[in-house]
Amino acid sequence: SNIEYRFGRFGQAAVFNGTDSKIDTGAALVSNQSAFSFSVWVNFDNLSTHNMIIANSESSGNGQLMMYGWTDGNIYFQPDSTLSSNRGYLSTSGIITTNEWVNIVMVFDGSATGNSNRLKAYIQGQARTLTYQGTIPSSTGTVTNNTYIGGRGSQSHSFHGEIDQVRIYDAALTSSQVTELYNEKPEVDTSNFKTVLYEG
Repeated sequence: SNIEYRFGRFGQAAVFNGTDSKIDTGAALVSNQSAFSFSVWVNFDNLSTHNMIIANSESSGNGQLMMYGWTDGNIYFQPDSTLSSNRGYLSTSGIITTNEWVNIVMVFDGSATGNSNRLKAYIQGQARTLTYQGTIPSSTGTVTNNTYIGGRGSQSHSFHGEIDQVRIYDAALTSSQVTELYNEKPEVDTSNFKTVLYEG
């Protein structure tokens, strides 16, 4: 809904208006999983609150989400279906700026022991130390709401900027695999009729 497409990091990126843009995948893509990973490239136009990157629709059984800002400028990573608990977050101060492509990876491994081993986050290929709320579960639980990109159901928490190359894995990526994703070479825009700034 209300998506533009323009050349991004890898071919065409989806452009979100920050108000009501969203992509509904049509299904709950991660349900009853003991491991999964999200990898996504994002380019923020605006670092205001409530930038939904990947999320399930609202209501009970909210499901997984990767979200920037909840009035505090943090990125939240929530692997299960319990809203606002059992999750990790980190401050983005000095890590993320506007108008720059950033790779964000969320890795969940329910078979591991301890919050820090069960839920990990990487930004620009580097592991980041999360602050945890509650206990990261051993499974995602049953999620029935559809997975959204850049928004969340009927709520107006839309992403501000561009999202490209969303990848969802049914396994916990290793740090070397995350590095491989980060080091993939971006595509070059070879289309005609591009704007060129005249510098004199």
